[in-house]
Amino acid sequence: YRITPSTPLAIDVAACLAADGHEDAAAEWLTVAARIADADQSSETLLLLALKNDDEFYRLRERDDIRRLTTLLAATRRSS
Repeated sequence: YRITPSTPLAIDVAACLAADGHEDAAAEWLTVAARIADADQSSETLLLLALKNDDEFYRLRERDDIRRLTTLLAATRRSS
């Protein structure tokens, strides 16, 4: 991951961590995914769709940090 950062990979790691109950670590990986996605609109879209729809993230959707991240991604999409 250090050699080739990737939003899809960060999302997958976050999903695995969330599925195992490691919500804090999953939230950190989602934040990393958002930082990487900044340069790529399709990655932002992928991350937003994952946050809104992936079953692994259902508990994370109630967290303030993830709500802010989702709101920011949605606003970025609207302004593009």
